Amino acid sequence: MTRKPLALALALALAWVSAADDQVHAPVRNRRKAMEADTVKALRDAKSLFDEGILSEQEFKEQKAELLQPKATVAAAAPCGFRAFFERNAAGPGIHKWLHYFSAYEQEFSRHCGAGGAPAKMIEIGIQSGGSMRMWRERFGQNLEVLVGVDIQPNTKAWERFGDEPGSRPGNVHVEIGSQADPAVFDRINAKYPGGFDIVLDDGSHAAAHILATFQIAWKLLRPGGVYFIEDITKENRRAVHDIILSASHPHEGGVRKGSTVLDALYDNKEGACCKITPNSVQHEVEYVKMYPMILAIKKRETPLDGGALQAKRRGDKWIPY
Repeated sequence: MTRKPLALALALALAWVSAADDQVHAPVRNRRKAMEADTVKALRDAKSLFDEGILSEQEFKEQKAELLQPKATVAAAAPCGFRAFFERNAAGPGIHKWLHYFSAYEQEFSRHCGAGGAPAKMIEIGIQSGGSMRMWRERFGQNLEVLVGVDIQPNTKAWERFGDEPGSRPGNVHVEIGSQADPAVFDRINAKYPGGFDIVLDDGSHAAAHILATFQIAWKLLRPGGVYFIEDITKENRRAVHDIILSASHPHEGGVRKGSTVLDALYDNKEGACCKITPNSVQHEVEYVKMYPMILAIKKRETPLDGGALQAKRRGDKWIPY
């Protein structure tokens, strides 16, 4: 083969490889562009807040650093911008939040934000002045399938109008009136909005007994991959955390030793220390329990355990004996 036909063949081969690469990686590139656009918007929002004097210089620097932090993978969700929404909310329905909550929201809920985010169905218990409902509605955007607020105040029904605002799926915001300690409220929610929820956020009465009663009911409505999020845990109600994690009273049934707490069940290994454990229901259901200051987050396992068991595997062929 002469040099010219060889060069032509090589060029054609490279063109074919490039076209194939474009076809394979186009979705990844598109997602990256969408993430970059969301980041730019969030940066602009933060800069506007700084220029208006709403954010201090230090707060602006912290938000900028968080937004520009390299993502582990291109599949990581885009920043939701919860804090930016909060700072912008100078008028209208009120929001009352501890400022350190916003980074926890980003960590736990960011997979539902931005173009290509996962669909979200959410229950918010305790909606009061409505501002947080509007925040979830705006920041989850078209990814929000259903948002159900629960409150004892009948006038909170007014916040259903958020579902008619621009950018919302029509009629996707609902309010159910009743006590969080009443199982009938959650039976009604389950019947009206079947299929489970991705987020259950308890910002209700903050009474320890109510927090526990609600967890025992609403955990069952959480679908795989969902997060149960409890706010405003302080010395006055921290007994609820003890009751949820360290009490034998919990909503998990089957395969848990009699009288076992959630903590005991997570670390149970009835077959021995290594190297295959038949999981109990808590190990099957719970992916993690995470404690933030004043917050408890529990994620329901999304991906089933490999082989339906807790297992330790070996790879490699050179070993130093234990």
